[in-house]
Amino acid sequence: MHTKKVFVLKNFKSPYIEQAIFILREDTAPNAPLSDAVAEAERIVEGFLENKQGRQQQEKHRFFHWTAVLGSLLIAVGLILFICKGFFS
Repeated sequence: MHTKKVFVLKNFKSPYIEQAIFILREDTAPNAPLSDAVAEAERIVEGFLENKQGRQQQEKHRFFHWTAVLGSLLIAVGLILFICKGFFS
């Protein structure tokens, strides 16, 4: 049986992630500093969190964009109907 080198990152300032478990590659040099792997793992988690926040902001922006488009369209139709009603009266 082959053992794996595993480490766990905890205590994130995130509402989504409690822990992140990382498994080191088998071809990692035995004398490679663990601090390098931990730093890379932290960058991966931070990138995930930034991406998640970015997607949420994009979705919120998209919602407000379509709300504005729909509102403008309704106002334009209302104005056209108001003008047409006055024209044909």
